[in-house]
Amino acid sequence: MEGKAGMKTISDQKLEVVVLQGFCFFCQLCNQMEIEDLTS
Repeated sequence: MEGKAGMKTISDQKLEVVVLQGFCFFCQLCNQMEIEDLTS
């Protein structure tokens, strides 16, 4: 795994961004649901 660390391909970086965006969206969705549960 050591040799791969410094040689990330563009597709790996794009994948990371997509995963991060999906994760952030998921967190926002959960937070929204929790807030709606509290106010209802």
